[in-house]
Amino acid sequence: MPFLKPMCEICPLRRFAERRPQSLIARIWRWHISWCPGYRLYKRQAQGEAQAEAGRG
Repeated sequence: MPFLKPMCEICPLRRFAERRPQSLIARIWRWHISWCPGYRLYKRQAQGEAQAEAGRG
């Protein structure tokens, strides 16, 4: 079974929420990420990549 990357990296709702944190979409996004298993995976991968980059430099 191939490893699937979460869609969070290219998600237009996430990008909109980051640009306008006080908007209704941003509130919905924050609610969504509080329970979304895909977002948790995305954050874990991003932290792992950041640690790997720090280890190289």
